[in-house]
Amino acid sequence: MSVKLQNMSDRLSAVQIHGHAIAVPDGRQHPSLPRPRARSKSPAVHGRRVALTPISVPPRTRTPSPRARTHRTPSPRPLSATGSRPASAGQVDGGDPAGRAATLYPTSMFSFETFRRRDSGDTFRRIVVEESSRSSKEKRPKSSMSTADSEKTESGSDADVDPEGRKRKGKHGIVRRRRLPTALIITLDTTRARSQLDVIRLALKQLGRGWREYPHGRKAGSDMYWSVPAFNDYDDFPSGIINKLPGMKDMSNKAHLSQALDRMHQLFPEAFDFFPTTWRLPEEFHQFCAEVRILKERRGKRYKPTFIVKPDEGTQGGGIYLLQDPHDVKSIGMVRPAVVQEYLTNPYLIDGYKFDLRIYVLLGNIEPLQLYIGREGMARFCTVPYQSPSRMNLHESYMHLTNYSLNKYSDGFIHSEDGDIGSKRTLSSVLQRLKRRGKDVDKLWKDIEDIVLKTIIAILPEIKTFHHVMLPPGKSLGGPKCYQLLGFDILLTSDLKPILLEVNSNPSLKIDSEREVSPGVMEHIPSPVDEEIKVPLVRDVLKVMKPQKKKPVPKSPSKVLDNLTDEKKGEVDDNSTDENRNLSEDSAGSSDSNANLLKELQLEQEKDRERLVLLELYPRLEKQYEHFRLVERIAALFCQFVGIRGTTRMGPTGFRTFTRTCKLHSNGLTTAAIDILYIDMARRWAHAIPDRTAGLCFQGFIDAFFYIARRKYYTRCEQFAEMVAALIDHCEGNLEERGTLFRAGVFASPL
Repeated sequence: MSVKLQNMSDRLSAVQIHGHAIAVPDGRQHPSLPRPRARSKSPAVHGRRVALTPISVPPRTRTPSPRARTHRTPSPRPLSATGSRPASAGQVDGGDPAGRAATLYPTSMFSFETFRRRDSGDTFRRIVVEESSRSSKEKRPKSSMSTADSEKTESGSDADVDPEGRKRKGKHGIVRRRRLPTALIITLDTTRARSQLDVIRLALKQLGRGWREYPHGRKAGSDMYWSVPAFNDYDDFPSGIINKLPGMKDMSNKAHLSQALDRMHQLFPEAFDFFPTTWRLPEEFHQFCAEVRILKERRGKRYKPTFIVKPDEGTQGGGIYLLQDPHDVKSIGMVRPAVVQEYLTNPYLIDGYKFDLRIYVLLGNIEPLQLYIGREGMARFCTVPYQSPSRMNLHESYMHLTNYSLNKYSDGFIHSEDGDIGSKRTLSSVLQRLKRRGKDVDKLWKDIEDIVLKTIIAILPEIKTFHHVMLPPGKSLGGPKCYQLLGFDILLTSDLKPILLEVNSNPSLKIDSEREVSPGVMEHIPSPVDEEIKVPLVRDVLKVMKPQKKKPVPKSPSKVLDNLTDEKKGEVDDNSTDENRNLSEDSAGSSDSNANLLKELQLEQEKDRERLVLLELYPRLEKQYEHFRLVERIAALFCQFVGIRGTTRMGPTGFRTFTRTCKLHSNGLTTAAIDILYIDMARRWAHAIPDRTAGLCFQGFIDAFFYIARRKYYTRCEQFAEMVAALIDHCEGNLEERGTLFRAGVFASPL
């Protein structure tokens, strides 16, 4: 920006800023200039108030040498035309009214430039205001800097650079630090992050150097992608790491989740008892009415059970209502898919209010399975004291539903900056309160981990099926590696038994709250509780899922340990060459010293894991839960015989090929019986896919597989899970003899 001194005539001049005349030597206003304001204020330059010292114009002079028509002289303070210092603010210079000056702006923000016209020799002077103030040390030449300043400039520190290693102003001037190599910077595409941009940017700020965000995309592609829409919404598949899994949106629907858990309950009835009894509408409406009638006959007329109706694809508590008579089901359950669950009337209360727990779970990979659980979560409270459900309070959503999207409109909602009080609290504060009451918090946390592991094992077979259909082995080469952050909603009963309510495939990561200031008008305010929970969560998700960049081989032995810090515990990178391994061994000195280095490395990595808010569940607990993964082996058989790529339906030819190849034509299972079984299951599950595609879906294939297991091994095995396991072994054995066994590694991610 420039403050220009215009020479209107021999006796008229004016200083003009943004078109406003500031001072005229003879006190008159030129008609071409706007009239000054009544009260004088110093104009704003880049958000600062500046004041100008009037400058008198020298008389016309002829300049003999045209080469000197431009001259720039930096000055610590503005000089008048005669070269004297101007009077300070509020003083009169020589009695001239034009000598009054407003408050002086910083002297380092301006300098003078003098111009002379070549033809007439008229002299012009103008003040040049710098865009940003600089210290005197910035302007001095490098040779005049002290040794300490030079060393500081060359070396720098983490506090004097931004997250990308660029220069930043410090105490001793501009400090420079060498940038990270481009090959080591992890790029994150946030084009589709939408409402989650705030938490992502705060997480990137905590991660520091080595990360770079691309909010508008990158032509060359990014290492990681953060998306709010589901994986199915992508037209083309990116080649990096994406935070969405194929099919997860469908599997998190309440109907699909209940189907998966019911299937596991058939195999392991005692282990999978953490989900309330569920009926799917409209196909199971008559079954629902019949079972309720039987329960009333058994428990007497006074028994009045309460049920809760939830839309299948509903979110944020929309369309949920309670009922006690099955015939009170509204049209939502008969037109759109919905589920009816038995309402838990004995929840654990804190201060008389009902609450649930939001547990964050990271599904890092499906093959091999990698699963993490967040150490910190959120407790969401109702805003009306709880009472047992009755005809009088069934409509009280603020009493029975814990959804934040509903309770934020309640007058009883409490916004708090402390995680120990309010309508939204941290999980750790609730657990500490339970511990003070003498409850076994350690057992409760183990039960929650058990629910998370079993639920993921239940939905994993269909996730693998979707992954195989959308990213088959030939197509997925160079394709995305997928992971997903999930939100588990868990309710505690009066005896502290955790019950799974639902699984959210897209949990809210907003770090602000909404407050209703007037009817229908909401105000967004910062939420310290959300920020305390979600920023470290997203930071550690990015840290765990980031790609492993290959670093150059260190040349000095002291850097061997640094080169190994990014490798997994006790392992050497499989992609490293023999030359690199030999170099590491030579640098370590001997086998004993190398072992000591590895022990130090393990200790450092254990400390890093302790600082993470994500706790590894699988494969840490693999031995305890491996026997539950029977249906995943059935999914591998389905994918092998599904036939046409890109579809989740098996045709009749594929089903006949499956039974013939696995030699299942025994115990009365003739070809005609197999065809009838296929038609029966295909009709029963025709509603599973909305497009009504012909064929047998994966759920129908599992039911057919269970039917064959009962027919074939009913007299040989006592438990149903043993029958299914025996049939799986039989099928895999026959396929292995033919050399066509579909290995589980086909589900592995391409990266």
